[in-house]
Amino acid sequence: TFLDSSTNNFTITRNGNTTQGSFSPYGSNWSNYFDGSGDYLTVPANTAFAFGTGDFTVEFWFNAASYRTSGPYYDCFLALGNFANSPYFRINQDGRLTAGITASNEYYSTSTVTLNQWTHFAVTRQGSTVRIFVNGSLQTTQTNSTNLLNTTDVTVGTSAWQAANETFTGYLSNVRVLKGTALYTS
Repeated sequence: TFLDSSTNNFTITRNGNTTQGSFSPYGSNWSNYFDGSGDYLTVPANTAFAFGTGDFTVEFWFNAASYRTSGPYYDCFLALGNFANSPYFRINQDGRLTAGITASNEYYSTSTVTLNQWTHFAVTRQGSTVRIFVNGSLQTTQTNSTNLLNTTDVTVGTSAWQAANETFTGYLSNVRVLKGTALYTS
């Protein structure tokens, strides 16, 4: 059973053979292993994931076992709805982390993914300023005030629009979505 420990208490549905393990970057918290072959979690669409033009923070720890280095698909950690008007977070084919605020507004880290190592990835928006952080280091600052919606299921371990093709291989831990607050600004 996968539990949402937030005050929202959303239902989380297991797809494939996604498992929980005790391996985590810190303490007794859990991580989830995704084998890259149809494993992902879903949470039903909800206005709690519709950021509008407001502030937000999305953060998680990941430990990638591999990633695609050629197209047409990517390794997607998290998608907060459909491709057109909802944020998504993935590994680009050159190894940089990608925050897609929408399909036409993608922003990239300057550093690349190190395989088999825990990495913290955070994306915030404060006003119209979007920031990407990797392991606490500011990677890029962009301007974006797009009205962000949530019209389809949230997916963890793949993208909502390419669930069978954009699966992530590795561990994810402590995925947190915070609406209304940009936790990290520097």
